[in-house]
Amino acid sequence: MCSKYISNAAARLVQRLLECGSKSQSLVAFVAGGANVLQRHEDTICEMNIDSALQTLYDLSLPLAASSLGGFLRRRITLHCATGQVFCGLGDASDAGLVNLREVSYAHEERP
Repeated sequence: MCSKYISNAAARLVQRLLECGSKSQSLVAFVAGGANVLQRHEDTICEMNIDSALQTLYDLSLPLAASSLGGFLRRRITLHCATGQVFCGLGDASDAGLVNLREVSYAHEERP
């Protein structure tokens, strides 16, 4: 079954990861997107999508390891599973390192 919205998709992904043996304290998230690629200044759907994503991560108690959000440029995300490195490219620019998941602290912090 396919989930369209982050609140459903993220919850299902976390559930499946836990069912497959992942430990909740070892899970972190990174988010990218929410750009207003059509450059419509009155368009607030991008900001609403970003807020929804961040609220969903908070509700799931997933710490945010890294993010690349907003603006007007599309994003391209690459995860190198063998190294734990996540790269992000903005628009036509070359990919740059976003986060190395092997260097992320997995201690869950208290949130406001």
